[in-house]
Amino acid sequence: MYSGVRRAGEGFIYPLRPITVDPGDRVPPITTRAIYCEIMPLLIILAVGLWFVFGDPGKTTANWFWEKSAAPWESVDAFYYPDRTDLTIHQSRVNLDDVDACRIWVRSAAAAQGDVLLMRGDYECGVGKIENVYDLSVYRITVR
Repeated sequence: MYSGVRRAGEGFIYPLRPITVDPGDRVPPITTRAIYCEIMPLLIILAVGLWFVFGDPGKTTANWFWEKSAAPWESVDAFYYPDRTDLTIHQSRVNLDDVDACRIWVRSAAAAQGDVLLMRGDYECGVGKIENVYDLSVYRITVR
């Protein structure tokens, strides 16, 4: 085997001197300090980068910290059904600030229908609209 140097403008390696390899030579082990100080930060940066490219960091973060409510960057859509046996008839309001605003709007809509205690009607609050599939809206969570 030869070690070599590539000369400018040349496409091949020019041999300089032979390399002698002793079979007893071992590759020095990688120290624990090198792993934690040099390799681990690169692996963490790579993992976070892959999460941003292939994952959904906004949705995942919202699921971690706001399981049953809206994250600060999410909007809430309210749906009120005056007759709980016929869910095809409904009233809706979109882009509310939080789940409490949804509940307040639903109570006012129910009061306008004469159902103050929501005995005949029903409602749901869709948090964090993800996508529309034909006429259906898909939300991160739906709460009452």
